[in-house]
Amino acid sequence: MEVIEFFLSKDFQINHAIKNNKVSGSETIYDDDFLCQNIDCKFIKSLQFIARISETAHKNDFNSKIIGCFSNYIYRDASVSDTLRKLDYLFSVFSISYTSFYGIFTITSTIVLIVCIILSIPIVFIAKYRFYLSMFNRRFWIIVLFFFFRLLLRGIT
Repeated sequence: MEVIEFFLSKDFQINHAIKNNKVSGSETIYDDDFLCQNIDCKFIKSLQFIARISETAHKNDFNSKIIGCFSNYIYRDASVSDTLRKLDYLFSVFSISYTSFYGIFTITSTIVLIVCIILSIPIVFIAKYRFYLSMFNRRFWIIVLFFFFRLLLRGIT
């Protein structure tokens, strides 16, 4: 976090713009008198090097929200801790209520698949189906069914 603060700090951006003759994405440095003595700040302010999201862009879109967080940090001087908190919130995983439609659907489908896996275990031992399962031995099929079972149990917990 300190490295990001250093590279995006006003002093570093000003020194980088003067020494390397580079244009910064931060517009706030072009209000500095020392920098404007060395380069034409009015001209650079009139240019737009980095495309900004429009105010009418899809605000519910995940990418727009992430770009908005970075834009607030770079252009509107939002603090690093606020920006990281907002990004952490965007990347957080929220749980689905068991009583909602999606919760009931997920639990029901998971239980149905678990029952199908449990009922398919005897098929491995029935001689009538041995031809269809002969590609792998019984131990392999039992292990595969066990891991499918464990994978589905993960969704419930």
